[in-house]
Amino acid sequence: MDRSDQAIADKAVELLREDIQAGYNHLMLVRAKSQKRAEALFEIYKTHADLNPVLIHSKVPNQARIFEEIVQKKYRIIVCVDMLGEGFDLPELKIAAIHDQHRSPAVTLQFIGRLTRVDNSLGNAKFVANIANQKTDHQMSDLYKESADWGSVIRDVSQEKVSKEIEKESFSGQFSDEKDADTIFGFNPNPKISATAYHLSPKNWMPERANEISGNREKLQYISINDEADTVIVVTKRETLVGWAQTEAIFNTSWLLYLAFYNKPENTLFIHTSGDDMQSNRFLNLVANDPVRINGEPTFRSLHNIKLMKLQNVGLSRARKDLRFTMHVGHDINQVISEIEKGSAKKSNVFATGFEQGDRTTVGCSHKGKIWEMNSSPINYWVEWCKNISKKLNDKTIDPSDLLKNVMRAEKIEQKWPDGLFYSDWPESIAIENEQKRSI
Repeated sequence: MDRSDQAIADKAVELLREDIQAGYNHLMLVRAKSQKRAEALFEIYKTHADLNPVLIHSKVPNQARIFEEIVQKKYRIIVCVDMLGEGFDLPELKIAAIHDQHRSPAVTLQFIGRLTRVDNSLGNAKFVANIANQKTDHQMSDLYKESADWGSVIRDVSQEKVSKEIEKESFSGQFSDEKDADTIFGFNPNPKISATAYHLSPKNWMPERANEISGNREKLQYISINDEADTVIVVTKRETLVGWAQTEAIFNTSWLLYLAFYNKPENTLFIHTSGDDMQSNRFLNLVANDPVRINGEPTFRSLHNIKLMKLQNVGLSRARKDLRFTMHVGHDINQVISEIEKGSAKKSNVFATGFEQGDRTTVGCSHKGKIWEMNSSPINYWVEWCKNISKKLNDKTIDPSDLLKNVMRAEKIEQKWPDGLFYSDWPESIAIENEQKRSI
């Protein structure tokens, strides 16, 4: 057990005893990031038998009874993972021993807020954390530093942001308790949302083999495998010769991120890397035996269910000796759609914007099998994005040739407005730049 854990426990118990001595009926919450950590911390706190410590998490037997006894205040010290569930309200919880800090100020403030509800009869809330060994970003450092201006941090916190941060922390908590997982998520990874997809039999999914990724000039630095969610995260360090010198004395150093997510319900594997195709294929061949890439027309099923879809650019493959490929953007998109419908050209790659389930979205897909969204987001978002794409790719009722029938087609108005115009979709800039006057 870390010395800092013992120090946090000693100080928190000291504060609890002082409050009880002062006549306050206070209880203490011990926050751990995982079940394994909670069990280890409980070994420290159970030595204070007179305070009747208890351990509770999703795998503890008789949870309902323990939870009821917590409400009845039979325990002074409660060791748990995060809080005790949304909507749980126990005003006497006034001391928190934060052994594992949240990675986000939004979640931290929500956590603290649930223990600081004003009640003069209960006194002040107190929090104990190790601020000397920060493994967090600058915002969290600002939150924990002495005389911190919490008001400036709180201004950046909205309910939507809190929800997203809670989802992210819940996802990261599913990974192993090894230090690599802490380090990787401490980097706050926000990969580009893209992947190639493969059909794969469950017996051929071998995530543990990602440990063998080290090769010529590329070394494994961090790896974490989430067996519960079938996700692998790998970070490698790669050294390459500089292009302007014929020497091995100096190198360019780059850090690469690899992601693999296996969607078991649909036997579909998704691979992402910040590197090139060669590195992506090497990673794929480690974690999967006999994968079958999803490419060609099925890839374009990812455009399904996009409302008010506008094509931003389209690449076409053409069966001509003098012209094999053309890229189209802007006003010539209308002609491109007609050519595809007539069969005189085939889709090579498509990038579109529109709405899905009421939210703005972007979708890109190529004949070779790459699928992407013009966005960078946390890894838990990437996994959910993969699940959504997987449903579309595996839905054989979706006919890729029908997807362009409802595409919005632009037509420039040269003279007067057309008769019967009933709706206008204004540019977002009109709503944002509201200091400008516009006349129509």
